[in-house]
Amino acid sequence: MPRVDDRAVDLWERDLYSLRMIGRELGVSAAGVKKFLNRRGIVTDGGPVLTVCDNPACGVEFRKHRSYKRARRRNFCCPGCYHAVLGSSDYTENRQGQRVARRRVMDSGFMLMPGMVVHHNDGKCGDNDPGNLIVFASQSDRMRWHRMGGVESGVIPLWPGNWRDL
Repeated sequence: MPRVDDRAVDLWERDLYSLRMIGRELGVSAAGVKKFLNRRGIVTDGGPVLTVCDNPACGVEFRKHRSYKRARRRNFCCPGCYHAVLGSSDYTENRQGQRVARRRVMDSGFMLMPGMVVHHNDGKCGDNDPGNLIVFASQSDRMRWHRMGGVESGVIPLWPGNWRDL
């Protein structure tokens, strides 16, 4: 019969696993994991956990819900920190630049389907050089690529073929 052990504490506190995830990992029910953790004095209400802002210039401690922290590789205390680390504050949307980018990708022989997104790797919508353009299957793939560190995000762009060099 499987038993809950001290690995459950590490999975709950360090890896931010849910009770159900720990149960699957250890081969027991979520209720059994909850009882074990509660007997150890660990609160399992699933509420906010202490988080440090990933902006090196900030470093503010704040509380964020466990599931949000688990779902994101980087966590920021405010939109200002997010933009300071991940984006340039001088970004301006340029619909015409996006249309031109789509045309440049299609001119290179790649067939864009509805829902596919053309991303400017350097963030400048006016730079439509094919070496600066990446095509993603969806907007969610593009956001994951952008927020989770590019190549390290696990998202595979549809175009170009040399995306690993980006």
